[in-house]
Amino acid sequence: VAAGRARGGARRRRAAAAAAAGGAVLGDVLGFWVGRLAGPRVLAGRGWFARRASAHRDEMEAMFRRHPVVSVTGARLVSFVRTLMPMFAAMSGMRWRRFLTYEVLGVAGWTGLYMGIGLVARESWHVATRLVGAGGMVVFFAVVSSLLRAVRARRARRRARSAAGADGLPGPGVDAP
Repeated sequence: VAAGRARGGARRRRAAAAAAAGGAVLGDVLGFWVGRLAGPRVLAGRGWFARRASAHRDEMEAMFRRHPVVSVTGARLVSFVRTLMPMFAAMSGMRWRRFLTYEVLGVAGWTGLYMGIGLVARESWHVATRLVGAGGMVVFFAVVSSLLRAVRARRARRRARSAAGADGLPGPGVDAP
């Protein structure tokens, strides 16, 4: 979004990229230190998360030990994983410098990818509005939205029919009254 909104040229796009990268690194560094400082207490706790994390601790440590580049750098591209990865990296015993090196590589790739997507989306929007106008784009989105709703409704009707049986009788495995 920031890349698409940065109308002031290359300088503003660089500033948006620097802000995104800086925020990403800062957030992950904080997450790493939370994992390093609070991780042992979390793993020693009795709650649901502690039981789940403790049960998979050996797997987690092995993954970060065997595949640190994928575990840190690649995790940046997976939405939910990216938020937990810094804490798990710290709890697995990964060294700070190693984490930071792979983190910076991952953030550089992530920032470039998402800035590129924003720029392409902005340019695509400009091209599309020049070809069909803003009104045509509104109509296009309305048609696509209607089609998606129709597909969802059809799927829901099919599921309901298959649950009740095609002939209206109860589905398989259900005793008739």
